[in-house]
Amino acid sequence: MSSPFPGFDPYIEQPAFWSNFHNRFGGLVCDLINEQLPTPYIAVINPRREIGFFAETTHAYYPDVGVFEQSRPHCSSIATSPSGITSPSLELTIPLREEITTVSVEIRYMDNEIPVTTIEILSPINKQPGNEAYQAYLTKRLDLLENRLNLIELDFLRAGQKLPTMQPLPPSHYTIFLHRAKRRPIAEIWLLSVRDTLPIIPVPLLDQDPDIRLDLGEVFQKTYEVALFGRRINYAKDPPGYFSAEDLAWVRERIHP
Repeated sequence: MSSPFPGFDPYIEQPAFWSNFHNRFGGLVCDLINEQLPTPYIAVINPRREIGFFAETTHAYYPDVGVFEQSRPHCSSIATSPSGITSPSLELTIPLREEITTVSVEIRYMDNEIPVTTIEILSPINKQPGNEAYQAYLTKRLDLLENRLNLIELDFLRAGQKLPTMQPLPPSHYTIFLHRAKRRPIAEIWLLSVRDTLPIIPVPLLDQDPDIRLDLGEVFQKTYEVALFGRRINYAKDPPGYFSAEDLAWVRERIHP
């Protein structure tokens, strides 16, 4: 079963599915790249541990903000239970410091195992300013850029802080960055709407070798199928996160034609 959307499926951004998608997608990106890489390159999965404060205990996805019950206006009367114990005024979610594992894809030159290109898939905690994992990712990003590596960043999350650029980014739902080592500090950027198909992007190698292709739409559809998202997602509900009224109407039309 295929996704009802031509590009990225916004329902995968919800808590129950993101971590599974993230790791499966990274693995399939690695496989597809290895099918095309000439000798002596190889693509490998590079797991990383990230630490941050989350609004829920161990969960497949961690929201960008704490979710809590709306407090009621102050009332002079205090509720009590039948046992005489005073009831709490409200319940709030307290952020917890936890560790998760995410993956990136690294292309290496096999003769000396030197990294050539890194493909990063952003996770929600990479987009939460003030979180440990947010600052850790920005530090890693600078290290990769300063070490003259090619870097591709895939941001398939509408929520959270966009990656920093010298000029403001135009609005978009999803963003892809390609930083070529030989073009610092210029980045090639794809701005995508939920209505857009996922692009085929170039993956640079060393200067003497031509780019290879990465068909993000093909990888997404394979991920969707092998993870059985078509059986698991409840399309009767609206997707998570904010959409404009026009985009939300379009989303509803896609799933209820």
